[in-house]
Amino acid sequence: MVVIKLDTTSQYRLCFPEKKKPLDVVETVRTFVAYEAGRPPEAQLPHTPLLIELLRQWDENDEMRQAGELQRTRAAAAIEALDERVRQLVRQIHRIVAAISFDTPADAVQWGFTYKQTTGNILLPETRREHLFLLKRYIAQEQSRPPAERLPQPPLAEVIAVYDALRQQLRRRRAGTVQRKRAVAAGGPIIAAMHFYLQSAVSHLLTFQFGGSLTPKLQNWGYDVKLCAPKRRATPA
Repeated sequence: MVVIKLDTTSQYRLCFPEKKKPLDVVETVRTFVAYEAGRPPEAQLPHTPLLIELLRQWDENDEMRQAGELQRTRAAAAIEALDERVRQLVRQIHRIVAAISFDTPADAVQWGFTYKQTTGNILLPETRREHLFLLKRYIAQEQSRPPAERLPQPPLAEVIAVYDALRQQLRRRRAGTVQRKRAVAAGGPIIAAMHFYLQSAVSHLLTFQFGGSLTPKLQNWGYDVKLCAPKRRATPA
């Protein structure tokens, strides 16, 4: 909380919300705007329409932030489930390819697997990127073969559906993350402007309405006005 000393002799002190706490700033602005709305138009401060517009911008931007976060969260949950399904499919494919390539294991590379010649092993992918690469190669290989010669399991249509779904959810998660980050970045200048006009408005109120004296009446506009603790008198020796 930023303490502003406008009236150094007052028994009160005025505390501003910090810019690094945007929700506190926004809450102060909401109270300010709501109180001003109940005053006659001719009595309203010149800062009011500016704060109304900034509040509109903030709410619009915050909706974008929340929508981006919701999209990111939902996509992340879907990705977790799809990752597991992809691993299951790849292991199923691995068993079948290993069986039909028992005598010629190097043939497994046609379906996207890595063949380690020194050990004769057909390796399983480890990362998501490697799993997606394998499915892409597997789909292309199976689509290039006559339907009668395709591997019986898993169904090619299912592999394609899971592959496409995972890629789509990855795109949705990335888009949601980008939208949220952009909204957070855009909120900074809005908060800074709100903070500036709140300071300017309280100076205006003190100068033209309260004779330069701090008063609890400023709380009507959302300002935090506190009573100072009495100073302790020095104890005589």
